[in-house]
Amino acid sequence: MKWFIADLHCGHSRVLIGPRGDAFPTLDLWHEHIFGEINRLVGKSDTLYMLGDFCMKDAPLWRNKIKCRDAWLIIGNHDPSLAQCELAFGKGRARITYETKILDVPCFLSHYPHAFWPKSHRLSMHLAGHCHDMRED
Repeated sequence: MKWFIADLHCGHSRVLIGPRGDAFPTLDLWHEHIFGEINRLVGKSDTLYMLGDFCMKDAPLWRNKIKCRDAWLIIGNHDPSLAQCELAFGKGRARITYETKILDVPCFLSHYPHAFWPKSHRLSMHLAGHCHDMRED
């Protein structure tokens, strides 16, 4: 099975600003919860795509908390260098964008939403991470 998640912001204290901070008063509790849920839902032989902003540093440390063997990182603006991401996920498994299929439907993965993407005019999907609603009208 394929799973998708975005914007974990591991190790970043600002992740607790807002509603998550009400439920998780410390980063340790947030990490325990989020990795517990990932490992509960995503099987070791599943595929997990993280659509950016996984962590700002220590990528191998955070990646090792996920039991799924087939994990990919679509790099976001709050992720470390490509070298650090590849150290954690493996060579070629950390990318800016990635194309896959979901139930034979082409799917374009990115951290940012795109107005157009490969095959956007041919019944395809686009999955993205965050959007800060900062584009112009």
